[in-house]
Amino acid sequence: TVRGDNNCHVADEFVYIEDLINTTKLYALTALNYLK
Repeated sequence: TVRGDNNCHVADEFVYIEDLINTTKLYALTALNYLK
């Protein structure tokens, strides 16, 4: 159904955003380690 596809799309967007946040955190931690 269209609703089911829409829910999948929203879930994919959420996972993408979560990956983006995790990657940003990883870069931030790496940068902090270099600055110490």
